[in-house]
Amino acid sequence: MTTVAFDGRTMAADTLATDAWGMKEEVRDKILRGPDFLAGSAGQNGAIKAWWAKVCQLDLEHVLAYGYPDFDADRNDPAIMLVDASGNIWRHVTGGFFQVSRGFHAVGSGRDYALAAMALGKTAEEAVRLAMTFDNGTGGDVVLEGLPA
Repeated sequence: MTTVAFDGRTMAADTLATDAWGMKEEVRDKILRGPDFLAGSAGQNGAIKAWWAKVCQLDLEHVLAYGYPDFDADRNDPAIMLVDASGNIWRHVTGGFFQVSRGFHAVGSGRDYALAAMALGKTAEEAVRLAMTFDNGTGGDVVLEGLPA
């Protein structure tokens, strides 16, 4: 899968993508920039890109209201994190978005490693690099994006 982490200032993601057959490739667009938010995602790249095409021009308020209507627990259950310019975080759960109460978050198969790293004071970049050490679905390079303006 992947790891995307946000530490309150910066979103970081690995570049490894693995399909259902174990084929690996480099993907550098796991972090997407909307008009007033960042979106970090893990899951089926094609499904996430289809959702992104529908919401990329919307402001965060409208993205939150739109949700992820193509959610299907068995076939299309992405991990998506949204962050606004103030560092507020929302996560995708069963088709909708819910606010995260702490100042950092992570999604993807290396999420638990990244959360532990950030809870111990590491940056999002350091958290993703740590996840690479322990999660075989996280790897490649690390890409970074700062908060939206």
